Amino acid sequence: MDYLLSSLQYLAQLFDTYANLIGAASTFAIALLTVFLWAENRRMRKAGAAPEVVAYLTPHPDGHGGIQFVLANVGRGPAYGLTFEFIYDEKDFASHAVMLVNDKERTPLTVLPQDEKLASLFGISFELYGGVKGEKTAPLKPFKVLMRYSDSAGRKWKRERTIDIRQFAGLRGIFDKSHGRQIAHSLEAVEKHLATIARQSNRFVGFVDTTEIADAFAQKAKGKEPGAAE
Repeated sequence: MDYLLSSLQYLAQLFDTYANLIGAASTFAIALLTVFLWAENRRMRKAGAAPEVVAYLTPHPDGHGGIQFVLANVGRGPAYGLTFEFIYDEKDFASHAVMLVNDKERTPLTVLPQDEKLASLFGISFELYGGVKGEKTAPLKPFKVLMRYSDSAGRKWKRERTIDIRQFAGLRGIFDKSHGRQIAHSLEAVEKHLATIARQSNRFVGFVDTTEIADAFAQKAKGKEPGAAE
């Protein structure tokens, strides 16, 4: 018992002796933790507000065989002053009838908002895959897209993507129209038919049926229009 009491007294004396040092060490550790948490929080805020622009090819939604080039902002926050540049084989692009190339007159895109995209017709699927003017050649060579833009804080961003048309090899049904597109096109067709019927309907106004039981074909006669003289 005496030994235990003496040990506790000794520990209490040590604590009293080094109390200031222990307090200083604790304060320093808390300060380090605070700085770390602040830096991590700041980094996460930056990451959360950073736009991320990606480039890719995709089948045209109308299902007519076109291939679109798309720039999409999949990050957080708008991308300002967006420019893109193809790093490609000019002769290869020309031989595959690519419709979108570098243009000296193209100025930076003012802004690409978060979750928005910009699509442009890039080419025709079978031509990009080597079927130009009935001749079968190799598919379009892989090419790179270099993108530059700024975020809301003025920070500059640079991204580079490699695109290969062969990513669609062996994929069937990718040019099928979506259900929404099919419905829209069907409604357009119905509208055109109704317009045609409306234009033709005046030709049948005033006709009456004069078919007899012995007639092999329907017989019609032009009736008098309202207000016509006898």
